[in-house]
Amino acid sequence: MNYSLDNKYFLEGVVRADGSSKFGANNRWGFFPGIGASWRIKQEDFLQNSETISEFKLRLSAGSAGNQNGINDYAALGLWSGSAAYPDNLTSGPKPGVAPAQLKNPDLKWEKTTTYNAGIDLGLFKDRLFLNFDAYYKYTTDALLYLPVPQSTGYSSTLANAGEVSNKGIELAITGTIIKSKDFEWSANFNISRNVNRAEKLVSPITFEAREYRRTQEGAALGSFWLYKQLYVDPTTGDAIFQHADGTTGTTVTTADRQLMGNLIPDFFGGLSNNISYKGFDLNILFTYQYGNKVFNFNKYILEGGGTRDASRSILKSQLNRWQKKEILPIHPVLLV
Repeated sequence: MNYSLDNKYFLEGVVRADGSSKFGANNRWGFFPGIGASWRIKQEDFLQNSETISEFKLRLSAGSAGNQNGINDYAALGLWSGSAAYPDNLTSGPKPGVAPAQLKNPDLKWEKTTTYNAGIDLGLFKDRLFLNFDAYYKYTTDALLYLPVPQSTGYSSTLANAGEVSNKGIELAITGTIIKSKDFEWSANFNISRNVNRAEKLVSPITFEAREYRRTQEGAALGSFWLYKQLYVDPTTGDAIFQHADGTTGTTVTTADRQLMGNLIPDFFGGLSNNISYKGFDLNILFTYQYGNKVFNFNKYILEGGGTRDASRSILKSQLNRWQKKEILPIHPVLLV
């Protein structure tokens, strides 16, 4: 549904219903409404004749969307597998069989994200300079997650709606025509964005990678690094000194001492593009950037382990810059004649 008045006020609404066989019989359908409104201030009497401001618009919107990505077909059904093997014959090997492979969940439903957005469009000098600014807040409920279950059940996990995640951020884009003539034109676009996310609700922490050095837990950013915090090396012994979970220090640690130490998400990111044309020839130059994210150098973790973590791999030259106990040579007296 769309509605406009005097080319100044716009109102749009939508209602969407999606159904999927991935979800349980009790929640197969999801309903996702949305509404948006804008006010084109440039059309007001006090700005219509402005030569400086060529466009000025305010935008507001709110709506929800469903997600079913990341899960298999018929994810809510109890499934069996024909690849099971039963070693009931010791002479001829195991025999093929059928066994339960997936727990059913008839209440499994759509993951839902609700988004609120406010924006400004501003054009200056006959749109030679154009600015777009947006601020948003997204909240996801009923996140689709595999939850661990006791191995005694015969399963390792079950799929459920068991999490909530928030995202909030801002986006700014500036487009300008720097030079425009008959044969030559140069325009540029600069954009910068910032996003902050957080796991608002989780049944239990979720770890990633073989050594579980990435972790998502309630109250923290998604995919944070979960590591031991090494403070320094004791210059007299060469022992690494770690910070314990209670704030004390020591040379030994346990899993309980691991801490969240930053994440992959940058503080801000964006790009700068330049488009140049001259008599039918085009040149495009693009720069991208990001700042503030942490990087985990897994190769350095393995190859600077002195062979203790993976003896079949190479060892980096930087290992030579290790702590070594210096031998103190005895001082012999010298007789001067």
